[in-house]
Amino acid sequence: MTRYGRLGRLVRWLLVGPAAVAGLVAVLAGGPALLLALGGNPVPDRLPTPGQVADLLTRPDDGQLLLWTLSVVGWVAWAVVAGSLLLELGAQLTGRRTPRVPGLAGPQRLANVLVAGVLAALTTPGISHAHAAYLDHPAPVAAAPVPAAGLAQDAPDPASEQLVHEVDRGDWMWHIAGRYLGDERRYPEIAALNPGYAERYPEYPDHIQPGDRLVLPADAEDQGERRHATGELAAPPTEPTEPEPPPTPPPSPGGAADGGGAAQPPLGYPGTAPTPGAAPSPPGIGAGPPPEAAQPPVQPQPPADPQPASGPLLAAGVLASVLVGALGLYRWRKAARRRAGRVITHPGDAAAEATLRAAATADVARLDRALRFLAASHAGPPDAADAAGAAGAAPAPGAGPARLPDVGAVWIGDGEIHLILSSPADREPPPPFHASGPSSWFLPVTAALPEVAGVLAPLPALVTIGSQPGQHLLIDLERMGMLTVTGNPDRTGDLLRYLVAELAHNPWSDQVRVVLAGFPPEVAGVLAALNPDRVAVADSLPEAAGELRQRLSHTVSALDGHGLADSVHGRTSDTATDTWAPHLLVVNRPRPEHDELLAYLEGALVDAGRRCAVAVATTAPAGGGYGRRSIAITDEGLLKAGFLDDSHPLPAAALPEHLLGPLADLLQHAAAADDHPAPPAADPWTAGTKATGRPATPEPPAPEPPPPERPPPEQSSPDPDPELDADLAQWWRDAAQPPRVAVLGPVRLTAPGPPPSHRVRVCQEMVVYLAVCGDPGASADEISRQLWPTQPARPTLRTAVIMNVRRWLGTGPDGQPWLSEATTDGRYRVRPGLLVDWHLFRRLRARGERRGPAGAADLRAALSLVEGAPLQDAGELAGASPRVPYSWLPGSAVQPELILAGVVDTAHQLVELGLATGDFDTARWAVRQAWLADARRSDDHPWRDLLRTAHAQGDQAEVREIVADLLRWRDTEHPDELTPATRQLIRTLLADQPLVEPSGAPGGRP
Repeated sequence: MTRYGRLGRLVRWLLVGPAAVAGLVAVLAGGPALLLALGGNPVPDRLPTPGQVADLLTRPDDGQLLLWTLSVVGWVAWAVVAGSLLLELGAQLTGRRTPRVPGLAGPQRLANVLVAGVLAALTTPGISHAHAAYLDHPAPVAAAPVPAAGLAQDAPDPASEQLVHEVDRGDWMWHIAGRYLGDERRYPEIAALNPGYAERYPEYPDHIQPGDRLVLPADAEDQGERRHATGELAAPPTEPTEPEPPPTPPPSPGGAADGGGAAQPPLGYPGTAPTPGAAPSPPGIGAGPPPEAAQPPVQPQPPADPQPASGPLLAAGVLASVLVGALGLYRWRKAARRRAGRVITHPGDAAAEATLRAAATADVARLDRALRFLAASHAGPPDAADAAGAAGAAPAPGAGPARLPDVGAVWIGDGEIHLILSSPADREPPPPFHASGPSSWFLPVTAALPEVAGVLAPLPALVTIGSQPGQHLLIDLERMGMLTVTGNPDRTGDLLRYLVAELAHNPWSDQVRVVLAGFPPEVAGVLAALNPDRVAVADSLPEAAGELRQRLSHTVSALDGHGLADSVHGRTSDTATDTWAPHLLVVNRPRPEHDELLAYLEGALVDAGRRCAVAVATTAPAGGGYGRRSIAITDEGLLKAGFLDDSHPLPAAALPEHLLGPLADLLQHAAAADDHPAPPAADPWTAGTKATGRPATPEPPAPEPPPPERPPPEQSSPDPDPELDADLAQWWRDAAQPPRVAVLGPVRLTAPGPPPSHRVRVCQEMVVYLAVCGDPGASADEISRQLWPTQPARPTLRTAVIMNVRRWLGTGPDGQPWLSEATTDGRYRVRPGLLVDWHLFRRLRARGERRGPAGAADLRAALSLVEGAPLQDAGELAGASPRVPYSWLPGSAVQPELILAGVVDTAHQLVELGLATGDFDTARWAVRQAWLADARRSDDHPWRDLLRTAHAQGDQAEVREIVADLLRWRDTEHPDELTPATRQLIRTLLADQPLVEPSGAPGGRP
């Protein structure tokens, strides 16, 4: 199958394309002209007689026979090359594989290069898209349909009664998915059900061969033969098949199964119950403490096991990334109100969030920074307009500093950001952007962007209309004016829902207001619930249209009055910026009586002739339309538009209706002010504690007995964790044994074996994952689903990573490997004794809590393990990779929000002990350690602890400075806007003293 280079700089298209066109013309037209000029026509005017042929072959050659022979050879060579070119060109234009002619491999390779260059020259970079024939650039994706109840479900069972498609010549996986599933984008589901072919074909699933038998998903239905999907249904395949899983071993004497069986939900959540059994050793060297009679230990469970994301959600990498960012923002706001001993994550969100994170492959934060950087580089007041206004003259439109070029679309591909300009730019882009032609600027994937604060995003109505994994096309609705989406009503509705969901949380959609009309009430209500601050539901379309028309009239007058070219100019020049907040009307399936109303809105937008902070997106029946700019969606879900190359179809962005409820629930739980109880620890060695290390049921201190007449005989209670001090000493030793995993900061692995030279990050992640799994371990299938959640991991890749991890961890003093080979139950485990800093932290905190005031040393030792934000670099550069690292963290024992709550609460407990004993240095150090983990200082506990420490030392001036710093970090102006507990503490400490007004940059003096 022909493979094309990835989308890159436009200069590649400007140089390679014309050169290929010139080569093609030279071969097809220049070749015959040159042969005719040099050798003439080799075909004689009439057929020679046998005598003439004999005379020609027997008489001495005067050079004519040689020239004629060379001419014939030249014509034959030209015919071979020209035929190969035409064969290659015809195959590419019709979307078929190029037939391979025996003996013509060389000419066909030349034809491949020339035709690829020609097609590149005819394709607009950043707008055109890869055809299904060469969809091998994005990583293959394992996807499964998502039920209405949530975002995750179990993977299909290939052994069930399912249809089987026998591949015919010319079949492609993309079109097979369209034939049986009604959606070409679901082809990764078929690939995931047939992993055996990945070992046969290096380019699977893009390469399949006639005779292959593909198991289809359970909901497959044959919708009739179509081009590139002409094969027939067949009996289920016998090869290749996956080995049957080994039988589940019987429970161990302690009552806990070693593995296998059905996956259980994480302990501590509704519907689960502890399983009695013998307590294994804690993470460390030596045997663990005996179990307590009152609280039997429980068998730990692996982290939440999210299934592959749904096809539509997976392709919508921009939306998934946007919603993950929204979750982080909501939780940052909620952390300030968190109560001690509780967490801010909802226990029921783990599976849905893990699925969402696995699909978040677009670096939306980088796109947001890029847009704001461009706005800042073109910022400045319209001085010329101000001067004209002061002189009493009418300001000239566009007066002032150089404006941002007219960006009509943005293409994200392979980590690069391409700005597609609607008109050629008259200046060079600001570095690190580069010009790739008069109508395109691009940002290389390796370019660093400076942080820009306090700058409005210039294109708040920028939204995605087409996506496939790793590649996304965004257009500016404000630039479009009115966008009409035609085609299948279900497909167009999916796109409109997607637009609304993305606009509701896009980081660059500053102050956008989206008004919905024509949606079913229940759908409109859920869409509005995604973000009520941005999305509203209109009572009627005429009312919404009237409000939009009034808004348009006002902004046109404002633009003329301020001498601005358009609303983007107003945002970048910081001129009446509240006037340019976008007002978008999204209309689903308007009724025929509203046609005239929509046509009227289109006419008003056309008359304005520029961006005016208003836009309309509406659906229309196939062949209809209300404006000049429209896009169509085919029954297969592909975009059709004037600016898209028809030979390179792009799947339309889609948000199916059944995903709205789970997404809204996930966001509402994150935005709610309530915190939640910390779940019980699932590790047997922490029986009786919470997942943060705090005792699960702290008992009040017993009253002191009266002094006895004579001292009683010494009695010592057994230490429940006798190996803790030895393990802590091992952690701080400068030695490779035992292996040590650090997650209280940047992820770090110290081990006796040699680090791998390739795929270090995924090897490191596997060690963290297996350490979290504990005694149950993980099967090869679980490892694949957790570390490669959005694509079927090739067995060769998974095996290579496991072997690299085993070599890196090395062997223990007894010569046994730290990472076991798969045992009879098919599960991989790290042997007891591997140290994890979070495990040590929880053990130290639990012992410190048990010791009361005497446990300050343990709490301080626990906080000494903190080196930064939990798993600080876990998601670094996630948006530039098709594999999202650590997407399994939600719901696991090392979820960053869980760790952060444990660190902050431990610091708070140490501050309490320090204040009780007058050890203010320890109290301040504890605050610094809490802020080391909480770099954004989102939790109010350290702030209150620092305020109390400064007050206890009698430094009221510092108290006021801390209050001013807190107001800056919370981006507010008065303590009344802080949380009730913090506000009350400030009032108590300062009484009636005036507060210091906030100024300067965020800071603090712990």
